[in-house]
Order: sequence, then structure tokens, then C-alpha cells
Amino acid sequence: MTHMYTGRFARSVLHFSLLCASVTSVLAASTTTPQLLLQGRFGDVNGLQTAKSLPVLFSWPSSSVFLTFQSSSINITLTALQSTVQYSTYNRFTFWLDSKEVAIQTSNPNDTSINWSATGLSSASHNLTITKLNEATYGEATLDSIVLGTNGK
Repeated sequence: MTHMYTGRFARSVLHFSLLCASVTSVLAASTTTPQLLLQGRFGDVNGLQTAKSLPVLFSWPSSSVFLTFQSSSINITLTALQSTVQYSTYNRFTFWLDSKEVAIQTSNPNDTSINWSATGLSSASHNLTITKLNEATYGEATLDSIVLGTNGK
């Protein structure tokens, strides 16, 4: 059975389809840093049309970075950029490690860095998801670094 969508609903279906299709793979600069999978809409960093390495610019809410790694520790650094809304430079991110929400971190005008880390992890494979929670007009942020522990991959 074929469905024909018209009008505003058709545009919504098209926009949703395009948004869901926006998945990109990014190779982080260091060979010890895992490959990233981006899902959602990300901004243009340093004039590049497609990100090939860090930093990655989070713009839209619900945009996520996924990575799988093996290490006893991991350290993530994000930096908030100047907001387009004068009264707000807050960025909120949620961190999920191995399917469990482990943190919600917020930047503010006095501290534009978000640093998240996990230590004491098993040597097994781990999955990390970082998701932006706030609208782009309330601030954008870059994923600047991913540092794994000794012998991490």
C-alpha cells in the first residue's frame, strides 16, 4: 500500500526523514581515540562541510555522538560557544555509558567547559553516547577531546 502525503504534513515527514538520515562517521585525530558516529544535525567547524576529525560542533538538540571503546578510563571535554541569545550561554548534555545514564552536565557563562570522565572501568568493550539537550539558540558547543586510559582503543 502506498501513502501520499500532502501539505504541511508532507513537509514534516520529509524533514523528519532527512533528520533521521543524517548520520556521519568521524575519525578522531589520535589513533588511540575511537571512531565516532554522529547522529543528528551538527554545525560547520572551521569552514569544513563534513567533519573528518575533532572538534565536532553540537548545534541542534538531540544530536548525539556514539562511540565504542575499550579502556579502564575515558575523559571527554566539551566547550560552550557564544550563544546567539544574549541572556543564555547554557549547554546541557547527557552522558550514557553502557546503556545507563551516568551524568547530565551543564555549562554556564562563568564556566564554558564541560569535563566528564569515568575511571575504574572493566577491560571489556564500552558504549558511550553524548546527547545535546538544549536548543541551538541557547548555545552551541564543541566536542574537543576524547582521551582513553593507557592501552585504550
